[in-house]
Parts: sequence; structure tokens; C-alpha cells
Amino acid sequence: MQSITRILAVAIFLILPYITMAHGYWIEIEGNNRPNETVTVKMFYGDYPVGERLSGKPLDKMKDIKMYVTSTNGLKQEIPMTQTTDYWEGTFRPQAEGIYEITGINDTREVQDWSKHDMGITRPIQYLKTTYQVGHMDNGKAEELFLDVAIKKLPGNTFETTVLKNGKALTGQKVIVTGYGTNEQELVSDKKGKIIYKLDKPGLYILSIDWVDKKPGEYKGKPYETVRHRLDYSIYKQ
Repeated sequence: MQSITRILAVAIFLILPYITMAHGYWIEIEGNNRPNETVTVKMFYGDYPVGERLSGKPLDKMKDIKMYVTSTNGLKQEIPMTQTTDYWEGTFRPQAEGIYEITGINDTREVQDWSKHDMGITRPIQYLKTTYQVGHMDNGKAEELFLDVAIKKLPGNTFETTVLKNGKALTGQKVIVTGYGTNEQELVSDKKGKIIYKLDKPGLYILSIDWVDKKPGEYKGKPYETVRHRLDYSIYKQ
């Protein structure tokens, strides 16, 4: 079987609320979807929708993003990442068929003053997530983030996504769906936490969700007014 490279990306956009006006991080995964074969995880910084990839010093800030892979038996392991000139890179080797969930988190970022973006003084916590299919088995959900989604493929080009906060459906939540060369879709989850949308063209799509905890506090000796949780989840449509 000829080696197949899938590119799955999760973008974290650092300046909100206008996603398309900011640089972000994303992950590219290279592998042949077979057990016992090395999978390469690359993390880039730039403007993915227009093909911009930054290099050098701008990549330094990515050191605080911890990457993990959760295997088919539920075992979660960190993926050690090494900085190169153009990206951060790490590898893992899936041992069995099934769905492997790749997650990233930065919950150690300093308190930020985002008053000029109408966000006040906030502590940002950011999540990345995507899946990697090995073989054809579906082992079910293995890893759950505080802010998460459950995605179901419907007939045709339609997808159903349930937005979750701490494992429970999140209603009335805005979700932004973007893809390269496509119009941005802005959706709001219904009373069951669901959104339904179409992805017409093959390629990468990113689901971006912000949830703000308005309880003030202090982190690393700095007071904050809110905690901003952000998830960027990638779907690669064939």
C-alpha cells in the first residue's frame, strides 16, 4: 500500500475575536495509517488559510504547548517536541488499529491584558485537538478535554457536532467553521449542544470555540477578570 500523507491542522488564533485577522498555530500529521509505523507530528505558526508559515524566533512561544497522544486503550502519553527552523516536530508509533486522539494544551500562559480587543484582563487557556485513523477500527472516544466536541459524519458532506464543556452539552455556544478558500460559517449550538454544517470541498477545516469563565481570580501573582478557554479542532475532509 502506497504511503499516504494526511494533513490535519488545529489552529489557535491568538488575537480575538476576529479569527481571520490573526496568526495561529496548527498541526500537520504525516503517516500511512498503518500500525507499527512512525507518525510525524509537526506544529507550525503562521496564517494557514493563506499559506504563510513563519520561521525562526516567532516559533519560540510554542515551547509551552504540550502535545499528547491517547491510544486505543486509553493510555495518554506526551509527544516530546523539538524545535527546528521552520516548525516543532515529534513522533509516535501506533501499536494497534483504531482512532488515536492528538491533543495540545497550554494552561501556563501569563495573564494577558486584552482590553484593546474588548476582552479585559484574562487568563488564556488554549486547547488543540484532532484524530488520526489507523486501519478501519473505531475504538470510541478516548480523551476528553474541558472544552471539547464530538463529531459525527452524516450522509453526503454533512457533519453533526456536539459542543461539550466538562463532558456536558453546551447550549447557545458560537462555533466558527473555517477552511482554506471557503466562506466562514458562524453557527450556534442548539438546546442539545449540536450544530450541523456542510464541508463541500476536500481539505482541512477548523472548528474554533471560545468559552469564557467570568469568575475572577489570580494566577502567578497577577489578578485576572476572566479565564478564556479556547478549542481549535481540525477536521480533514477527503
